[in-house]
Amino acid sequence: MGNCAEGVSAREMCLGVYGVVAEVRGDIAVVDFGGVRKEALVATEGVDVGSYVVVHAGVIISTMDEATFKESMRELERLVSEVEGDLGDKPELGGLLEGDEADV
Repeated sequence: MGNCAEGVSAREMCLGVYGVVAEVRGDIAVVDFGGVRKEALVATEGVDVGSYVVVHAGVIISTMDEATFKESMRELERLVSEVEGDLGDKPELGGLLEGDEADV
């Protein structure tokens, strides 16, 4: 999920979580992850309120356009559906895909 920071090879894995910037205060942004809001350090240019971002380890490492964000969310929904079918139960995702507020 998401692009890795510079210097990470294609053979290595980097988990990035997608979110939308709700607020920017200097070099700190409040990012909304499907109803859960967390602060993240801004480490890339072009981060404004409403930006679609990839966050890794509490750091915004890249931005993306709305079309890419929506396509990525659809792909995640498809993958979750596959897992549901394999497991027979719905995994707990904290409302990230349905837009419900997650329990924290």
